[in-house]
Amino acid sequence: MIAKFKKTYTSFIVIMVGSILTVAPAVRADSEAQTQAGKQVIPLLMNDQFVLFPGDKAPYLKNNKLMVPLHTFADTIGAIVTERTYPVVQQNKTIMKSSYKIRPIASVDEVGGLRDGIASAIYGGDMGYGLPVAPEYRAGELYVPATPIISGLRYSYSYETRTVGRNHTALAIMDPTFDRLLSQVNIRDVHQPEYAPIMSDAPYPLIPTALTQRWIRLGLGASANRLSFTFEREEGYGERPSSITLRIIAVDKNGKTATSIKELAAIGEFTRTVVTDVPFEAAYVLVHATPNFQTEPVYPTGYALQSKLSQAVAKFYGRQDMFTDFRLHPVDVSINAQEMVLTVRNIAWNRQPITNEAIEVLRQSIYELVGRSFPLRIIDEVRNEQPEVIGTITSIDKSGRITIRPDKAGTDEADLSVWLGTPDDDLYVHSASHETGLIPADLKVGMQVSAWISGEALRDTVAVHVQLREIMIQ
Repeated sequence: MIAKFKKTYTSFIVIMVGSILTVAPAVRADSEAQTQAGKQVIPLLMNDQFVLFPGDKAPYLKNNKLMVPLHTFADTIGAIVTERTYPVVQQNKTIMKSSYKIRPIASVDEVGGLRDGIASAIYGGDMGYGLPVAPEYRAGELYVPATPIISGLRYSYSYETRTVGRNHTALAIMDPTFDRLLSQVNIRDVHQPEYAPIMSDAPYPLIPTALTQRWIRLGLGASANRLSFTFEREEGYGERPSSITLRIIAVDKNGKTATSIKELAAIGEFTRTVVTDVPFEAAYVLVHATPNFQTEPVYPTGYALQSKLSQAVAKFYGRQDMFTDFRLHPVDVSINAQEMVLTVRNIAWNRQPITNEAIEVLRQSIYELVGRSFPLRIIDEVRNEQPEVIGTITSIDKSGRITIRPDKAGTDEADLSVWLGTPDDDLYVHSASHETGLIPADLKVGMQVSAWISGEALRDTVAVHVQLREIMIQ
């Protein structure tokens, strides 16, 4: 694992007494201006936390693209923004304009050339690419289209529009490799969230729809910034929770945090207003609501669970880059009425067992990609001490498939049929005397080899079909 370095900031834990956090009766805006103030048209979702920008800093839609404040957005995803100024002549006057570049921490990704009113960007320091909507200044900051920027940082992040309720969606941003998301918030449960079960109907019982912020006087010379949230209640179709735990983490521009926690009634009006005061101006705010059940809810198994697990597999198993980033190789995935079983192995040359820490990190990354948790058992496929087949290479076709005819002396009679091997993309080739220096192209017809496989061997009347993970030339 690559070491992760994070800034440490002073945090304020606000104990829920007096008026620090109050829950007001349901209220509806009296005017269109109030309705639009701080409206979270499509809230961001990172590490299972809603990420909100207050007041006039709130994201908005332009040409169907979600526009986000560049500098603040970069802070939330763990990226750095650099600015370059350049002269422009307008009406016989030279004025200075700015061009911005965003680059994730510990990454070669970058998107540059972000300029006010210019619908183009430069991805990876290469030639320019068009943006579907031009960046523009608003509320003192350059706003950029979120999804094209994330697409330009394709080796660092991924995203999807995720359903978070029957009538709500969120833009989920994921970072499977590093722990960069919300890196300025030094709170453990933000970085290792407990994702809602895949069979639960309402993973987010309170969905934020608006957030405003204003400075207030508290008396005796004291002051604070008041955050006012509007939530819509989301109910599932199963067991009702007994209460809801609401956690609010406000973050200022320097990474300082203030946390408020409140137990709320599970029942109530469809729209709720929650108010909390923080000792600074918040740059962004994290919100997480957890339903509390009197007893552990029982979710259905059998076909219903199998169907949900099949949908989960479709979201993560094809992401070879995720496994590669962890230096792992997916071998097989199976689903039964109770759980999913994922078999993985180290890259072929690494014969060490996979650590429990690596398995847990992979599990969390899978839950992040799917957006839910589920019964998931991860098995480490360990290389056998003895090769699965010893024999002679009789053919290598244009696709790279290798035919091996087993030797009688080294193989059971039941395994004397031809072995047809498809090399894994990390096929490890070496000689009996040296562990390095060979590649698949060095394999030739007539060579005596020992071979190890990955996954199950499939037999038919013609051959034994296998995936080859390692070949040793005698």
